[in-house]
Amino acid sequence: MPLAIPVAILIPYQVHAEQVLFWTQKRGGIDSLAGRWEFPGGKLEVSETPEAAVVREVWEETGVQVEESRLERLGEFSFKSVVIVAFLYHDMGQEFSSPGYRTRQYYQQNLQDVPPNNATIFDAIAKRFQ
Repeated sequence: MPLAIPVAILIPYQVHAEQVLFWTQKRGGIDSLAGRWEFPGGKLEVSETPEAAVVREVWEETGVQVEESRLERLGEFSFKSVVIVAFLYHDMGQEFSSPGYRTRQYYQQNLQDVPPNNATIFDAIAKRFQ
């Protein structure tokens, strides 16, 4: 049985008028997830911590330099071929562009627009922000 690929993702969020908004980006490419909204992140390199990986991946994908000290570990999610370590990141200074922010309810009502594994992650987000 092949080992699961370790992946780290960042879940940037803002709070506006007591409503929590989450930032995603539209995935490019031609694979089965192309065109879907996803959180920034990616595979860990050899000997890299999930924290270091998510900081590096976010920089590579978005140009935003997140502070490792502000990462809040949401959890670890195991799927068939991947293990996702998810971190929340409170975007207090408009670090991520506003057009990418939507409510958790939006994503849960439009699950066809996000990668399939994100449904489980949104359940964990819902518990965290109850």
